[in-house]
Amino acid sequence: MHQVAIENQPAFDELLSQIHGEQRIIVDIQEQSHGPQGASGSQVRYFHVTNTDPRGTVHQDRLVTKSASLLERRVLHLLSRQGCAVPPSVIPDMTSDERALVYMPYLDERPALDLGHPESPLTHSIAEGLAGIHAANRNQPPAWLPHTSEDFLQRLWLHAWREQWHSNLEDSAFATEFGAHTSRLEAAMERFIRTLEALTAEGTSLTVLNVGSHSALAREGVLH
Repeated sequence: MHQVAIENQPAFDELLSQIHGEQRIIVDIQEQSHGPQGASGSQVRYFHVTNTDPRGTVHQDRLVTKSASLLERRVLHLLSRQGCAVPPSVIPDMTSDERALVYMPYLDERPALDLGHPESPLTHSIAEGLAGIHAANRNQPPAWLPHTSEDFLQRLWLHAWREQWHSNLEDSAFATEFGAHTSRLEAAMERFIRTLEALTAEGTSLTVLNVGSHSALAREGVLH
């Protein structure tokens, strides 16, 4: 680990106040040399921050910074302002087109979902959080947020199933057993695309949609 330059301290000060609801005095900031990077392609840095509360008690907080695109910073700022289910964050730069830092608390990985028990408290918590995001943004599209209608296949990753299916068909045993279903799958895909187009044109279901992957918030926010 190594000590962090003082220029990061104001953002850490603000973040600690958000997390704890009181002013904290930072004693030391040490950056960890290693930490998970996920699959978003953005650099994530990890810090141990020693601080004291107004009563003089010493605390240790684990904080992270992430180099995020302007779109991601805008989405995170929007959801934070709405009180949606996103972590506390400090985003000093909300205007630059270049990647800029987002400051957030370190969050341990969530427990694995128990798919056999959809009524579990964790499943309900995740569902309520996502429903809250959708409800807060229904029919309120920010001007800067791109629509899925610009490119359904790419923005919703709807091409992924087809790539995997045709890869599977290269296995002769798979092709023999399942290959006859290809035309039905393609027809179902076409119906699905037409349905998405109709819903988007109607406009009454538009909301913020998370189509991110393995990042603190999302790789990209879109409207659907």
